[in-house]
Amino acid sequence: MNGNAVDYFIDRHPRAGGGDRPAFTDPARSLTYAQLQAETARFAAALHAAGIGRERRIALVMQDTVDFPVVFWGAIRAGVVPVPINTLLTPAQIAAILADCRAEAVFVSPALRAAVSHPRVIDDIADFIAGHGPALTLADCPADEVAFWL
Repeated sequence: MNGNAVDYFIDRHPRAGGGDRPAFTDPARSLTYAQLQAETARFAAALHAAGIGRERRIALVMQDTVDFPVVFWGAIRAGVVPVPINTLLTPAQIAAILADCRAEAVFVSPALRAAVSHPRVIDDIADFIAGHGPALTLADCPADEVAFWL
């Protein structure tokens, strides 16, 4: 598929519906498809501003909240490789994965912050993307480029 997977899903996916339809919901908030597109674009811009470039890796130690798809799809939008990590692992197991994947930053849910030891931990996604407009360009990634690691 040519183009960006995030925009394909949000704008063109036959089941996506209108931009005002809910895309993700958690106990605290929900995001429509239009909001998801805007938030992932802002996250991509924030990654660029933070110096985390294309083909670099970020780790996600995040609970199932609307922040997870913002970080995951925002990274892919920027051409950054997200590495989601199972939140049920021990701190030692998480540390081993972080060392192996060489993540430049770790995005964590605040409740899981104590389980992560890394020099660059971000536990407030709203603060990370605050003040950033949407990324002006999408990463131009070939079809065989790695999208994410499990």
